[in-house]
Amino acid sequence: MKIYSSLILLGLMAFSFLSAQERKLSNSEIPKPIVMYVSQNFPAEKIFEAETEGEKGDLKYEIKLTNGVEIDFNKDYRVTSIKSDFALPDQVILPEILEYVKRNYPGKTIREWEAERNGQKVELDNDLELYFNKKGEFKRLDR
Repeated sequence: MKIYSSLILLGLMAFSFLSAQERKLSNSEIPKPIVMYVSQNFPAEKIFEAETEGEKGDLKYEIKLTNGVEIDFNKDYRVTSIKSDFALPDQVILPEILEYVKRNYPGKTIREWEAERNGQKVELDNDLELYFNKKGEFKRLDR
């Protein structure tokens, strides 16, 4: 009986820990810089769902728009990733990366963008992943 009680208690503790990690936000709780980013870069869309994940020192905001685009922000409200089923707006991609893709992959569009430790990654509509440094200089390709 003690084993079952311990397992139940452990399960409840784990559930409460995970619940505290993730929280849905009402529209009034969404930080203003995030709302401004969405309205400037996705003007035809509204925020459909917003939630926070993590602790104060490592807080992350996950935003979903009405068109299905998903945008992640860090605790400083900087975009860390954007995922879409269609082409991302040009203004959310570093001009050097955008130009590289247009020049080397004509007709292909960028559907995902992610900030990485030493640069940026984009995924094209043909599933190619291109890696760039922080200045937007091409580094490598993953197929």
